[in-house]
Amino acid sequence: MMRTTVLIPLHRSAPWRPMVEANIARLHEHCRIVVSDAHEHDDTLALVREHVADLSNVTTVGARALAPGWVTHVNDLMARAETEFAMWLPHDDEIGPEWILDAERALDRRPDAAIACGHLESSSHSDPDLAASLAADSVLASRSRIRRLSRAIAHIEHGDPALLGMLFRGVMRRALVPPMPERDEHGSWSDIFWALRLLTRGAAVPTTARYEKTWHRTSTVQQWTDARDDRGQLRLDIDHALAELPARTRAVVDWAARRRAPGQRVGDR
Repeated sequence: MMRTTVLIPLHRSAPWRPMVEANIARLHEHCRIVVSDAHEHDDTLALVREHVADLSNVTTVGARALAPGWVTHVNDLMARAETEFAMWLPHDDEIGPEWILDAERALDRRPDAAIACGHLESSSHSDPDLAASLAADSVLASRSRIRRLSRAIAHIEHGDPALLGMLFRGVMRRALVPPMPERDEHGSWSDIFWALRLLTRGAAVPTTARYEKTWHRTSTVQQWTDARDDRGQLRLDIDHALAELPARTRAVVDWAARRRAPGQRVGDR
């Protein structure tokens, strides 16, 4: 029985179609796959549909009445998943079956976990000037909600928000996934505050699997300004992400996060 659905949102994806089809070829025996193009500005989905016509575990979803933007698209896709676990896979990234299978095992070992995520490495298609590697922060796997949330807020405010953004690529316990928030018309840093809310519901456990991310100048994230430029809005976004917590827990989390002064390297204190 397939336990995970891989959700692949397309948008003007012609340059990345070979990568999408290669991912499907590697993964389709291990999971369900939904490939979607909500607006079909090009023929990528039609060509992928022909390519996967004989694969029973692969579904394609075409143009429909969705608002523009990646946030609406990924929310629509998550609502279509019916398996125990689910993940989003951008059209320009690459994974193998171990990304899914290792995550399923990690989530089975930790019933309190909401998501499992391995290492992000630069794919061979990355711009060398943007290439980076990211390893999961083990503190986000803490069974203590206060500990993992205070660390996450410290990353957002004073550290490296990418260590939360990488969770967008993880395999999630579907029943715990919150909606991706619409912060602005570009979805700027929506994934960061989505990840913070997800961490209120469960831990982020690490795996040793490798994910190849393509860092390039035409990617959506390269168009965003730093979420920390507007400190007032930043606090509103953090407060909204923590809204499900009891007031006393929110106060303790906020106090713990503020113990780390601006500019301080985020360490395990």
